[in-house]
Amino acid sequence: MFAAEAPARVIGVLDWEMATIGDPLADLGYLLAFWRQKGDPPPALSAENNWRVTEEDGFPTRDELAQHYAQRAQISFSADTMRFYHALAIWKMAILLEGSYKRMRAGFTDDPFFEELENGVPALAQNARAVIGG
Repeated sequence: MFAAEAPARVIGVLDWEMATIGDPLADLGYLLAFWRQKGDPPPALSAENNWRVTEEDGFPTRDELAQHYAQRAQISFSADTMRFYHALAIWKMAILLEGSYKRMRAGFTDDPFFEELENGVPALAQNARAVIGG
């Protein structure tokens, strides 16, 4: 991003791929996308097994986590709003990983994890749809 006035100078660098445009609920949605709880379906990707610890006793549910966040941040939002941000975060991750899958198919990477994305990306998209209620 460049300054509006002369002399020309860079005043900011933006990462549009994962930008949340300063919306704290987008950041909360991203946390909820990785937060697992008891009763969740099996993970779509092997990497998600690393986050299964939050399924154990003593960890809050996603709803409890969101409510705690709202209380601490002194903001309010509806359950529908939170579902939107939660689903958006999953959808963004699916889009990002689809790019990784394409690079793997083109031969630009040989990370074995990316082979999972053939089924993993559609599973993430279905998960986003389920979160939003579809």
